[in-house]
Amino acid sequence: MLFCSEANVALYARFRFRAIAAPVFPAHSSGKRRALTPAMWRPLQAGATWPGGDVKLPGAPF
Repeated sequence: MLFCSEANVALYARFRFRAIAAPVFPAHSSGKRRALTPAMWRPLQAGATWPGGDVKLPGAPF
């Protein structure tokens, strides 16, 4: 999984990363969650799929 700028989505797609359609919410020290986009993932084995629903990360992404 990675976070990137919109300008780099095509670059990462060339490396077989796929966009995560659902909102991705990392934890924040303020307690508020703000969706980060775009977020992408790369399957590690054939046939792998990203689960549906919002993504809530338990910690900060950086």
